[in-house]
Amino acid sequence: MALPATLQAGSIVSLGCVGNRVYTGLGEDELYFVVRGKDLAALADALETITGANSALQRYAQSRRVELATV
Repeated sequence: MALPATLQAGSIVSLGCVGNRVYTGLGEDELYFVVRGKDLAALADALETITGANSALQRYAQSRRVELATV
């Protein structure tokens, strides 16, 4: 199911059926994220941008939390 859906949509998230979860050992806290091969480079570039922004925001928020705690 995941491969045809990914080819059409570009990417999908799937929890997998119970049989798949049993046979593969996929945990209750895990899922599948499937990306079309031709979209993988763009996804990698976007993730680099997103993780950089999240790191900067985390540093700011931690600093701001310290400031607010001392006021």
